[in-house]
Amino acid sequence: MQQLDRHKTQNCELNAECECLKSTYEQGKNARDEELLMLHEENERLKADILAAGAEARETLQQAFEAERAELEEMLNVQQRVQNNLESMRVRAAARVAELGQQSAAQVPQRKPADCEDVRIDGHARARLG
Repeated sequence: MQQLDRHKTQNCELNAECECLKSTYEQGKNARDEELLMLHEENERLKADILAAGAEARETLQQAFEAERAELEEMLNVQQRVQNNLESMRVRAAARVAELGQQSAAQVPQRKPADCEDVRIDGHARARLG
């Protein structure tokens, strides 16, 4: 009987210890689950922040690209205008040169064959020239 009482007492002690361990386990499990949930939420916030930063960076790069593109297009337009102006100046200069050539030719008196003297070169002069 004493042995039975001792076993009952041990059983009660073991049951109490078991309940204590279960309670500790449940508390630990709940704490771990709560921590996992917090980590998951933090992970989701970080992912959202990263996606937002990526979208912002993409937008910034897109704006920079568009600005660079617009600047290059403007530079090409300026270059084309300069080339057009140079070509126009070249054409005008060629026309002016031709005009000045005609004016110059018109101002030079034309010698008529009748106005020319018949120059004969004698043998001594020919030797000196030759």
